[in-house]
Amino acid sequence: MRILYLSRSKNDYAQVRFRKEAGKRGLEVKAFNYAHLYFKLEAQGLDVFSGEGESLKNFDFLILRSPGLTRRYIWQEKVLVDWFLKRRKRVLNGETLKLFPEDFDKLWQNYLFYQAKIPFVPTECFGCPNLLKEKKKFPFILKRLVGSLGRDLRLIKNEAQLEDFLKNKHPYEFIAQLFLPTGEDYRLIVLRGEVLGVMKRKAKKGQIATNVAAGGKAEKVSFKPELVELAKKVCLFLRCEFAGVDIMYDQGGNPYVLEVNRYPVFKGFEKVTGVNVAGRVIDYLFKK
Repeated sequence: MRILYLSRSKNDYAQVRFRKEAGKRGLEVKAFNYAHLYFKLEAQGLDVFSGEGESLKNFDFLILRSPGLTRRYIWQEKVLVDWFLKRRKRVLNGETLKLFPEDFDKLWQNYLFYQAKIPFVPTECFGCPNLLKEKKKFPFILKRLVGSLGRDLRLIKNEAQLEDFLKNKHPYEFIAQLFLPTGEDYRLIVLRGEVLGVMKRKAKKGQIATNVAAGGKAEKVSFKPELVELAKKVCLFLRCEFAGVDIMYDQGGNPYVLEVNRYPVFKGFEKVTGVNVAGRVIDYLFKK
């Protein structure tokens, strides 16, 4: 059995871990960069080749990582998912990627939460600076519509901070959300309806981003029933086989889904929880 792994990085953590765990099970993982693929479409059909000339038809499973925040390789991902599925090949998260072929921006994702009656943080999006200045009450959080790892996360407390933000940024690229001042959230990794573990993340002193990559501190915590059920519900609704679900409580103890990531980074999660995420994913693919 051969597993094809596609990403934008040569040796990202997930690739190394998947390769190692697959090797233990006698499976081969071969990794290629999105930028190094060659698509050949003719009347007879489609074939896709690596930069080395190997046909991707020779693989049994497909694991995709993020095609990039700029969506540069979204079109490649869409074609590959459809091509593999129609050839009855296994694609990790194939159903959700087919149903929602572009990576979720935060406004779209919260709109889906609203439709599914999943608790989400009240969200606003403004098309121009004047609307943002006119409508918003302080304090509030600004998050980039398409972003990750806590980048471009801003707490706006007053007019001066808002003016400073608007000097270099445009509001249509961001969402504004209610500020939940707890300073911590929870990351759950879900694989085919099972929560593999729960990690609590705390923001660094003086910061608001809880992401480990942004300096947040993480610790393993016990499974809270309401977190588990919420994570399972949102993954079922979005048809995610494998995802990272971020949840935060407000000061009243009410949980809200912040985000669902279909390409979860799990380096910190494996280290903190001791869960072999890569091994569990490989076992799941192989059994399917």
